[in-house]
Amino acid sequence: MNTAKQQRVIAGRSVKAGSLLAVVSLFGAALLAAPGCSLSSEATYPVTGVVTVRGAAVPNAMITFVPSEGRSTRVTAQSDGQYTAMLPAGSYRIAVDASLDSTYSDTSVAPDQTSMTPAQAQGVAVPEKYQQHESSGLEYEVVEQQNNTFDITL
Repeated sequence: MNTAKQQRVIAGRSVKAGSLLAVVSLFGAALLAAPGCSLSSEATYPVTGVVTVRGAAVPNAMITFVPSEGRSTRVTAQSDGQYTAMLPAGSYRIAVDASLDSTYSDTSVAPDQTSMTPAQAQGVAVPEKYQQHESSGLEYEVVEQQNNTFDITL
């Protein structure tokens, strides 16, 4: 086989095909060895619910599930406040954010509804205390192979 055909040009440099495979393999192994990175086969279970504030659904709320160990999981609620998260069994502290951070300084003029988030347009604000898992007081235990429903009422 012609050795010229076995080479690739990467960033203006000629690299042998075998060398390229070795570099890619080493890079992949380094990523898997990095903290928090793994090909985990840990079982996960669906957690479903709806986010409401004073009885009103919170559209597109961001819900963060923080386990006592491991990485947190963030999901976004649908326009009707319903969400589904796939989580390993265990205890979680929870934060919910759909803040109404307004970019409008002139309160005498009605803001343009098209530039607002759905939560802003519907006037649904998540109280600040719930936006951090440390202060929210929201906790949930995901149980293996059970119907895990957690309605978040704020």
